Amino acid sequence: MSSEKQKKSKDSEDTTETEYEESDSEETASMEILTKIRQKLQEIGDAPFYSLTPVPSEAAEIENNPKTFQKTLKCISCLSDIKNGDILVSMPCCGGISHVSCASSILESKSKLLIACPQCLTPLSDIFVKKLTDVSDTLKQDVNQSAEPRENQ
Repeated sequence: MSSEKQKKSKDSEDTTETEYEESDSEETASMEILTKIRQKLQEIGDAPFYSLTPVPSEAAEIENNPKTFQKTLKCISCLSDIKNGDILVSMPCCGGISHVSCASSILESKSKLLIACPQCLTPLSDIFVKKLTDVSDTLKQDVNQSAEPRENQ
C-alpha cells in the first residue's frame, strides 16, 4: 500500500471514530433529557389531582374577566363549562381538566383492561385510577350523608 493510501485510510478511520464519539455523546444527552422528562412526569403524577390551582397570570385573568375563563375551560369528558366550585381532576398524561364525577364515570363504563384519558387516549396508571376511585368514593359518601334526613332537628 502506498503511503498516500495509508494516510487516507487512517484519516477515514479517525473520522469514523469521531462520528461514533459524537453519536455516543448525542445519545447520552438524549437519554439525560428523557430521564428528566420522566422524572417531571412522575412528579406531576404524584401531585394532588383533584383541585385546580391556576398559575398567577391565569388567576389575575380569571378575576378580571371570569366569563372569558368559564367559556374557555371545558371538561374534557362532558364538554360542559367548568364553573367556580366544581371539583376537578387534572389528567396526569396531558393536563386535561375533567369533573371528578365525569372522570369517575370513565372508570365505570370502560373496560377494566384499558382505562384511558378521554382527551389524549393515554392509558391511565393504576395509581391514578386508585386515587380517582378513592376521591370519587369519598364524594359519593359525602353526598349520601348530606342527603339523609336529619333525625335530631
